Amino acid sequence: MNPLYYESIVREALSEDLGFQDLTTEAIISETHCSAAEITVKAEGILAGMGYCTNRKY
Repeated sequence: MNPLYYESIVREALSEDLGFQDLTTEAIISETHCSAAEITVKAEGILAGMGYCTNRKY
C-alpha cells in the first residue's frame, strides 16, 4: 500500500484524539519530549503496522 495514502488517514485519526490545554501534561512533559514503548506478549500473534510506526514522530 502506498504510504502517502495511509499516512494522511492515520494523522487524521490521531488529530481526533488530540486534546488541548491539559495543564498536568503541559506541566510535566516538555514540548520536545520523545517517548518510546515496548510491547510484551503472552502468546504468538501477528503485529501489523510496524513499518508505518517505526521511527515516526506525531
